[in-house]
Amino acid sequence: MPPDEYVRVPEADLRRFDLALLQNLGLSADHAGILADNLIAADMRGVRTHGHVMLPKYCKEIRRGSTKMTAQPRIVSETPATGARGR
Repeated sequence: MPPDEYVRVPEADLRRFDLALLQNLGLSADHAGILADNLIAADMRGVRTHGHVMLPKYCKEIRRGSTKMTAQPRIVSETPATGARGR
């Protein structure tokens, strides 16, 4: 259930907060920026389940070590329905 009142935070301020928090947890500036941009985009699209509501969980997982901050994603297979870039 959404709250009766929302607190509006300017996007630039929220992004600065996200970057500072995530980099303080050990994420690189690039990875922190990607995560911050995705959280902000989800919130701005109204997809609250994938926005900043997830940030405490992500922080907890990073602190606990269950999320590896230095992981480098890679494509291991592609099909017409997944992972196809530029097709």
